[in-house]
Amino acid sequence: QDRVTELLAMLISTPKDPEVHLQLAMAYSQLMRYTEAVEALAKATALVHVSPPSAIELLVATQGPTLIERFQFGRAEDDRSADIALAEQLVELAERTGPRSPKGTLSHARRGLALVLQRARRYSE
Repeated sequence: QDRVTELLAMLISTPKDPEVHLQLAMAYSQLMRYTEAVEALAKATALVHVSPPSAIELLVATQGPTLIERFQFGRAEDDRSADIALAEQLVELAERTGPRSPKGTLSHARRGLALVLQRARRYSE
């Protein structure tokens, strides 16, 4: 997990490179297998001095469609439950960051994650 956290930190610090988005998607899908995914994300953002909302916005932009696609194509029930729990934790984290977030970032993160969570719940029913 530490390796994944380091990789995430590197990726979040250089979000412009398309290759980075691919690596981020891979790292994030690995991270989703851990219950402490949010903690790892927080550690990674601290390492590169990026505010949590910016990291969340990047994850929503790169991972929202992937999350939804993973639910659409059906996975084991426990995997779906873990992803729903992670999405809920990310929504809570976005809400806790409050007014410190860059303009528009918090609402974007909240809307994006709410959509992922809503679709995820629908696919798991």
